[in-house]
Amino acid sequence: MAFQTNSSTNHSTPLPYLPCLVPDVSIETQERLRFITNSVLLPLNLTLAAMSFLGNCLLLIAIARIRTRQHPSLVLLCSLSVSDLMWAVLFLYRDTRKAIHVHLCPPKREEETYLSILCLFLTLSNLAVISKDRHRAVSSPRWYLNHVTKSRAMKESLISWSLSATAMLVVLVVKRALPEKLSFINVIIGLIFVVACSLIITTCYIGIFVASRGHRKAMPQIRARQSVAALTREKKLAITVGLILLALVSTFLPALATPVVLSAMGYKSKTPFRPFFTMFIILNGLLNPLINCGRNESIRRSVHRMFPCQCHKRREPKVTQAGESYSLSERNKGSVKENSGSTSHQRP
Repeated sequence: MAFQTNSSTNHSTPLPYLPCLVPDVSIETQERLRFITNSVLLPLNLTLAAMSFLGNCLLLIAIARIRTRQHPSLVLLCSLSVSDLMWAVLFLYRDTRKAIHVHLCPPKREEETYLSILCLFLTLSNLAVISKDRHRAVSSPRWYLNHVTKSRAMKESLISWSLSATAMLVVLVVKRALPEKLSFINVIIGLIFVVACSLIITTCYIGIFVASRGHRKAMPQIRARQSVAALTREKKLAITVGLILLALVSTFLPALATPVVLSAMGYKSKTPFRPFFTMFIILNGLLNPLINCGRNESIRRSVHRMFPCQCHKRREPKVTQAGESYSLSERNKGSVKENSGSTSHQRP
């Protein structure tokens, strides 16, 4: 990376935080961007990562407290929440390491790169499995209710984790075994994985749309109340997953597209720009638990039970008599006072 000299001073000074500076601009602009990154973006990323960590932990605890067998899809949502939790831990570690570094510019570590690749593969594969699960639930709700259990959902989530870990290990082996000239093979592997997951997600949601239209036309002929209730519940969960995918498109995909655009512009190192596009990934991990809690009534109830509040207690019914209204507790207190007064008058 070439360090541009300042035209006003006509001299350059080697800086220890040179890799964290944006190249091809003047020194004043570089220092201004560095100040914005360290004073605004770094605290913001740390705050978002901490909120994402707490939100996903709260979501996992809330789902673990639900003791019903009617929600096997919550297991898949837990798998997605664990991948978001891994993103949050990774960025908390990375940004904390940057904040405590003497020059606010720590060297890049290779294990962080492979962990980021694993988290990326996990997020996409979990969304693909969830989309497939929603397609089965909406297209045939009665079969889904009778055959899909929590154990089956756990097996599907384990398959997505195994595929993601295998793809990450292939990338690691190719990186270690082949020279840098063949590094484009890893790019091809990543593109194949991303395109495959995107095709599964798109195909499943096209199928959900077609099945929803068919059910809407056949709704007057459906007489089984249980089938209608199951279909309504699965459609609601499908809309929730659709909102999660919308959050992915609006936050996660710009973060993935930014390094590609920077490479096309000729920037080999992405270190100066990393805080700008990693903020979108952290935001995606924060939006997912908010969408799940906002759309799922069972999760909201479980969260409310975790934090009991005095205002949620049942109010005592009031008894009205002769135009007067008073609660049962007040009536009992009055009767106790009357009894105590009568006993005091009977004493010698």
